[in-house]
Amino acid sequence: MIFRYRERQFARLLSTGRFSVSRSGVIVRRFFHDRGRIVRCNRRAEQLNPRTGYSFVTFEYRGRYLRAYAHRIIWQCFRGNIPRGFEINHLNGRKADNRLRNLRPVSRRDNVLHDFHVRGTRDLRGEKHNVHKLTNWQVIEIRRLYRTTRLTLPVIAARFGISDCYVSSLAHGTAWPHLKRGITQKRRTD
Repeated sequence: MIFRYRERQFARLLSTGRFSVSRSGVIVRRFFHDRGRIVRCNRRAEQLNPRTGYSFVTFEYRGRYLRAYAHRIIWQCFRGNIPRGFEINHLNGRKADNRLRNLRPVSRRDNVLHDFHVRGTRDLRGEKHNVHKLTNWQVIEIRRLYRTTRLTLPVIAARFGISDCYVSSLAHGTAWPHLKRGITQKRRTD
């Protein structure tokens, strides 16, 4: 897994003293290299990703910039490796709260259930998803066009700015299956 690689590289930097990690969930950058000089800074190293809400640390390792999640780093520094198949869960539901007592390893299923119960996360399908491109009415219209007209998949796709493969998935209900209206049951004969 790519995160394990990044976390291993960060652990190597921890052993050199460039960073320090506390049980209160703070990662501090002690110093960095600038054109061959060592510069002391003693600043918090975590940054917040506003899109996901998770804190992460960016660091340089062998000329490459890598990014690792702060909660995973903190867990591994004080509790050891994260068991395979497990994720680190924030008990209070706040993704930026990386105190050690707020973290625990859980399965993916338990993490999603916890998110549902603690944060009230609901069904994020279709229009409710944060990166949706189509609205419910557009999906219904695509299904109607496919079912009732002789327009080809590429023509419908061009009209809505999506791929023809996606139009086929929408028409047959494999994409947006929660929206039952207008799903084509039989193959259209062209």
